Amino acid sequence: MSQILQTTSNIISYVSIAIICYGAALGLLKFISNEFGRFSRTYSLEKTVQIKIEVGYYLLLGLNF
Repeated sequence: MSQILQTTSNIISYVSIAIICYGAALGLLKFISNEFGRFSRTYSLEKTVQIKIEVGYYLLLGLNF
């Protein structure tokens, strides 16, 4: 029984880490894309704020999972 609980706990932890890493990677890619928009004059401060919010969602989801 203890082994089953330990395995379940590890799986939940790994899924949590995967969610946080996915959100961070997605946010980083969107942020870099937005920053490159400075060269073509398509940079948006509102988009930067939205990216922060989305990364925060993934962080909260990963921590609550």
